[in-house]
Amino acid sequence: MKPPIFIVGEGRSGTTALRKMLGEHPAIWAVPKESYVFAKKWPQANPCYKFTKLDDLVLALAIGMNRVGQSLNKRGAAKYTRDVLAGGELESHIQGFMDSFKASEELSVIARNEAIQAIDVFDAICKFMLKQKSATRFVEKTPYHLYCLDEIRASYPEAKIIAIYRDPRAVVLSWLRRKASLKSLLGAAQSWSRATTEMLKHKADPNYKIIRYEDLISEPETSLKDLMNFIGEDFVPELLKEQKVNSSFEEQRGQTGMQLSSLNRWQEELSPLQIALIDKVCGKHYQELGLEMASSSNLFLGIYYLYQWFNSVVIKSLKFLSS
Repeated sequence: MKPPIFIVGEGRSGTTALRKMLGEHPAIWAVPKESYVFAKKWPQANPCYKFTKLDDLVLALAIGMNRVGQSLNKRGAAKYTRDVLAGGELESHIQGFMDSFKASEELSVIARNEAIQAIDVFDAICKFMLKQKSATRFVEKTPYHLYCLDEIRASYPEAKIIAIYRDPRAVVLSWLRRKASLKSLLGAAQSWSRATTEMLKHKADPNYKIIRYEDLISEPETSLKDLMNFIGEDFVPELLKEQKVNSSFEEQRGQTGMQLSSLNRWQEELSPLQIALIDKVCGKHYQELGLEMASSSNLFLGIYYLYQWFNSVVIKSLKFLSS
């Protein structure tokens, strides 16, 4: 097996689109869903964090890495796993995988180990799938793994890690428009800033590459050729075959192709004050990433802070004097 590829970054930054593109390469198998296998710092997101027995770990990871279908999406991988262990029925596509994997050489090898860990099962599943797909390496994307690079390096020292970033104003808008998201504007901006700080820490690593979502969407062939050179694979036309729209917005479901309109939608849908607040939180990274402050940000921040001062000082003083 060649060194695997891990895609990391802030959520809503194009990690899924990139995984789908790389998965079109005949030498690369794409793990269908986020595994969270290295997320020991965030165990609740890891579908196998409560399990220690080999059979339970296999089940949890098989579900987590293949969670497709209405019942799975509603309950989530961890709860679905517990339901199955309690006697619930397993979805047919996962049952089929379990039946074939349990008879595999990859599972029999790790079963001889005394202390089985989730990463051992993850690795065995990936090797098994590579054999099934006649591929030589896998690509996995879990955005949160950005905070788990030491854990990834401990298991895969030569792994190629791709960190993808996107304009924070577009990221915040995407979070705000996502129905299942609980993030506020400020929370989403802070999350982007925190992720970007972490992303930039590793830029000197020769097996780590930072790419920009806007470049991938506007110039996919140029961007993918550069990525293939980094990964060590030949560029093939199949990489440009990505047919799913690069958006989860309701009005674009069922459309195909890359939507360039998504790149600057934030300029139309965010208010000047919202943009100014995002710029205030995230702006410390703009110069290094080649981003620019919105021209109105300083003006609207000034108005905002003047309003806050007026409200907290002048209005309160007037209320005090009138009481």
